[in-house]
Amino acid sequence: MILLKIELKYNPYKVETEIVVNGKALKPGSFLNEVENKRLQEWVESFPKEISEEVGVEDYSLDFYGTQLDFDDVVYAFEHSEKFKAIKPVYCGQEVRDSDKIEQIKELFEEVKAGEFEELKTPELVKTFEDVYSNTFEASVVATMSAGKSTLINALLGQDLMPSKQEACTAIITKIEDDDRDTRYFDAKKYSEEGEVLDAIETISPDELQNWNEDSSTSKVELIGNIPFVSTENTKLVLVDTPGPNNSRNENHAKKTYESLGKSSKTLIIYILNASQLKTNDDERTLRRIADSMKVGDKKSRDRYIFVVNKLDQYKPGKDDIAGSLKGVKEYLEDFGIVDPNIFGVSAQNALEIRTLMKDKSYEDLDEEDLDEEDLRLKIRRVNRYEDYHFEKYAPLIPSHQKNIQSRLKKAEVGKDKKEEALIHSGIPSVEEAIKLYVNKYAVPQKIKTMVDTFHGTLDSLKVREKLEGSLRNNEIKREELDYHIKLVEQKIEDKTDKKEKFSSSLSDESLINLVEKHSENLINEASKELDTITAFTKGEKYEEKEARVKYDLVKTKIKKLIVDMELKAEEVLTDNVNKRVEELVAYYESITKDLFENSGESEKLIIDPFKLSGFNATSYSKDNLTKLIQEEDIVIGTNIVSNSTWYKPWTWFSEREVDVTETRTYIDAGDFMMLFSPATTEIHIFFKKMSTRAKRNQEKIDDYFDKEFDRFDKQLHQVLTDLKDKTATMNNTELDIKKNQEQIVWLNGISEKLDEILAI
Repeated sequence: MILLKIELKYNPYKVETEIVVNGKALKPGSFLNEVENKRLQEWVESFPKEISEEVGVEDYSLDFYGTQLDFDDVVYAFEHSEKFKAIKPVYCGQEVRDSDKIEQIKELFEEVKAGEFEELKTPELVKTFEDVYSNTFEASVVATMSAGKSTLINALLGQDLMPSKQEACTAIITKIEDDDRDTRYFDAKKYSEEGEVLDAIETISPDELQNWNEDSSTSKVELIGNIPFVSTENTKLVLVDTPGPNNSRNENHAKKTYESLGKSSKTLIIYILNASQLKTNDDERTLRRIADSMKVGDKKSRDRYIFVVNKLDQYKPGKDDIAGSLKGVKEYLEDFGIVDPNIFGVSAQNALEIRTLMKDKSYEDLDEEDLDEEDLRLKIRRVNRYEDYHFEKYAPLIPSHQKNIQSRLKKAEVGKDKKEEALIHSGIPSVEEAIKLYVNKYAVPQKIKTMVDTFHGTLDSLKVREKLEGSLRNNEIKREELDYHIKLVEQKIEDKTDKKEKFSSSLSDESLINLVEKHSENLINEASKELDTITAFTKGEKYEEKEARVKYDLVKTKIKKLIVDMELKAEEVLTDNVNKRVEELVAYYESITKDLFENSGESEKLIIDPFKLSGFNATSYSKDNLTKLIQEEDIVIGTNIVSNSTWYKPWTWFSEREVDVTETRTYIDAGDFMMLFSPATTEIHIFFKKMSTRAKRNQEKIDDYFDKEFDRFDKQLHQVLTDLKDKTATMNNTELDIKKNQEQIVWLNGISEKLDEILAI
């Protein structure tokens, strides 16, 4: 029996998908329509089932053309499908170097700037390109107390830089940017809450950094230096050390930590759990937040989270079941709704000691008389001897990256390099591979696409304009018709403007306000129910003052977490619905503009592409690019609910009760104690009223913004057409003029062809 042959072609640099079945491309209206402009990781897991339904068979062969990293995800999709495990995809691509593509695009852009088109060398365009070329990619390190976050970051840096003492818990945001310098030293800047630079130190020391961390005026620290396990060749990695959810002296910092975990964030998250203290109250709300962001269900949403189980070296080989413990971690995370998590077992402390105490030493060089070095010698012997401590074998790396680890290990074993063996067994190199994998799979292709997008639209616009001009030069009939068409276009643009204004008002029935209020009601009920649970106490009970103060602080902390969570959910509701409105506005503008030109004449003698001529690009209005528009103002509510001076006087509720002749104790009744938190419910409702007000302001802002944007494109289009009219009215059609126009078209086509060659896979 001859199997149906399916070819899947995916280009991550263009975000283009092609599906061929027995030599014929999939027809319009097929599964391809749903995926052709989406990243492969957003749909690949449903591909085995969807393509089977599309072609009507369950057994088929699959050839994949694309990058190796994307192929690994295709293989993963089939291996984890229920019906299609037996299908083994075949890789037909050729491996490419992203760094080559980035440099080739940069060189091409220099060639573009050297050309004669002023539109391709404006200061705005050049700055945009340079900003994208030098962009950074953030990876946030998140952990609860005592999980060893600073130790893990130090292990990644290969030095004891970040404060890691128990009493020096992270209280500020620290950004660590890689610059591939030759030295191990970091330059640092300290910022206030307002963004003012308070201090700057070249080659900062650990003690100086700890002093900054303890300084209450410090809000953020930026460090620039070498992160050893990555290169800036393709993109710059920034490790972000975030305050723990319970550990921030600045509540805005806690909110930023939760915000980075949200579904709209693109930040890579390295979430650290303590192997010896797994189930803590600190974890619960954070893990629920992560689970909520992963509900999207695609592979990218799971790849974005690297769960690191630290301190596994505290387990005893032969007695403790490390594999069983990691399985328990998986079940623990799944209880929160986190499906198929990427879990890495590590000993950050072992890796840090190997990279610091043994920086310039081999195992044989360790000094037996030095207690620290002798202790490390014993650790290395124990780690290398017992397979239970070989944490790299538990790492869920894809084959190509697991191969990198195994190659390093084999080389160390052959060379009897006990230091390198122990380092690999610590599990930290596997985490480093996972970070590099995410950067290479997502950040770098996106950077390449964005670099191209900065000038590709202008390039297309010029190509269309020059070809249109060329057709006018060589065709007397078209030149005679041009004036008629331009007048028709002018009239239709005026009509279109009227329609656009009617369109804005037609959305009022499903306005942002209505959409936000509809979702807010569910959030209010959810928050109120949780608040009732948090503040529930047994009726008739009395609490002694000391006990009540402890309970009060505990409840206050829970309410603060609830408030942060509620604010972020409300922000996401607002952002999601803003995006829906933007999509409707952009789609309508595209529709009426397309209609404007589809029937601009009875013949096809004059063909005009309005979008390319005006430079209009719908994808430029993505939610990422509209962030400033919808986040220009902050809603300050609730962050101090439990310490609001208008009602927060808890200890005035206490009464005294005689216990015996010599002692009087202070108590609070449970009912009175609950009343301390009653204003929180009111504040929740006030918050959502403010959200409705903000939704109204944002709706007005968006409508106004897009009215101006559409007017801008209308004017640009009109200007291009008018310039063509003026130019054709005075053109001499000399051989020199015609030759110049043809040369410009050839040059523009040549740039496009070079670009296609660079982006090809």
